[in-house]
Amino acid sequence: MITQKEVLAGLFGAYRLARLDAGGMAYFDKTIRGFWRSFYAGLLIAPMFFLLLLVDFTTGEPTLSAVRFFTIQGVAFVIALFIFPLVMINVTDALDCTDKYIGYIVAYNWAQVWQNLVFISFVILAQGGVIPSALALPLQVVILLAIMGYSWFVARTALDLTTGMAIAIVAIEWSLAIFVNWITKFPIVSG
Repeated sequence: MITQKEVLAGLFGAYRLARLDAGGMAYFDKTIRGFWRSFYAGLLIAPMFFLLLLVDFTTGEPTLSAVRFFTIQGVAFVIALFIFPLVMINVTDALDCTDKYIGYIVAYNWAQVWQNLVFISFVILAQGGVIPSALALPLQVVILLAIMGYSWFVARTALDLTTGMAIAIVAIEWSLAIFVNWITKFPIVSG
């Protein structure tokens, strides 16, 4: 079980990275134990994600029952939590930085908490009408660009990559996220 101290250290390290401070890497447990414990970040993201799903389901026109909708989205959440770290095993091998893989995934996982907090809060406020619709799209673009910049800095810092290689890592990350999201949008035919 992860301790409160470990959670706070992970969140603080990710916060420092969000401020473009490479010293944030010093707060992460870059051991195999820290690697597995960093996936606890998903437990911090899960309530935010569930709240977003609840807003989506209640404000949209559902084509699926609540049980099917939340089951599909729950499975997609778990897949999304692990697919990028799995893909990065081969990517770091190809880039000859396998020795930095664990530290990168630890930083990546903790950074996801801050990224999701910002983005999900924005989406909920926009869908709830708190943010005027005329501002929602431009703000969303700015937030997504900031999150991409944050992801780039984490990849560049943790993997010690060039700017171009770190951009490629972000492109892989976002492509996988878009793919998982796209799959969950298809109506599932009952058999």
